Amino acid sequence: MMNVNRKIIIRGFILALLFVMSAVVSVVIYTHWSIRQLITPMPSNEVLFDLLDVEGGPTSINYIVTASLQDRLRGEIVFPAFVLRWADGRRFVIDMGMDDRGAKYFYEKMAWQYESDDIKVHGSVAKQLGAEASLVAGLGFTHLHEDHVQGVQRYCQLKSAKLPLFQTPQQTEERNYTTGFGAAFVEDADCVSPKVLTGAGPLYSVPGFPGLAVVPVAGHSPGSTVFVVAVEGKLWIVAGDISWTRQSMLTNQPKQVSLFRSLIIPEDETRLVELRQWLAKLDSNDLVKVLLCHDGLALQVNGPPVFKPTVLKNDSR
Repeated sequence: MMNVNRKIIIRGFILALLFVMSAVVSVVIYTHWSIRQLITPMPSNEVLFDLLDVEGGPTSINYIVTASLQDRLRGEIVFPAFVLRWADGRRFVIDMGMDDRGAKYFYEKMAWQYESDDIKVHGSVAKQLGAEASLVAGLGFTHLHEDHVQGVQRYCQLKSAKLPLFQTPQQTEERNYTTGFGAAFVEDADCVSPKVLTGAGPLYSVPGFPGLAVVPVAGHSPGSTVFVVAVEGKLWIVAGDISWTRQSMLTNQPKQVSLFRSLIIPEDETRLVELRQWLAKLDSNDLVKVLLCHDGLALQVNGPPVFKPTVLKNDSR
């Protein structure tokens, strides 16, 4: 009798395990399929370079590193934000990185994908902006993964007025299990007011911020967005996680962690090939610089200056 019961239990366990595995496989397959349905055309070079003729564009672009780690295979990996300044004093921030606690928690969960002993925290965007935090008038995200958005909650502790968050229709409407956690951080940020960009696309102008536009690209996540910024005669393209390193973008090399691309963060590799080729060709133009979010060395060598807060007239520090 006991043997019969044991067989029934084992059989039930196997069936339950098979059911769970089938459900996981179904979710992953659906996630891969759904991200492939979001392909939109790329804007022409002519349309992109028209941004250089827009009057009243931003006067500078800088970057802030909220956390970093030394990866033995990929070098320095950083978790940045990008700060744009306009002559009238307004700031626009692309991505929010992570605050100190968020970075530590993120590393505890994701340390398996890095060849690194620890993560180093440098301070949230809110802390590093200093007095300039009060001048931020707009916000955008390259995509809604945790390491790009978590810092917005720290920022909201300083700001009571609503901060416009400009998003493409894709980033607003499309979700999968890789972006749900990050999207929850944004939805819980009580200082953020989402604004869906309108227009025919594929290049969407950001209203009220001349010289700034976005392109929905998908590939890495359903809402992956490329920001195009015209700063005093040069186009800066903030491309998020389309590629992990500048070199792999230029040589069109895929991300090496196949488990990462297949299960953890399902990507559309066909689309990423197209995007890397597009970005590499743009970057070959002397008037264009492509910025990838996690390549610390490339940001130091080919990126804009590191952000340094300015002393405001009403700042008594």
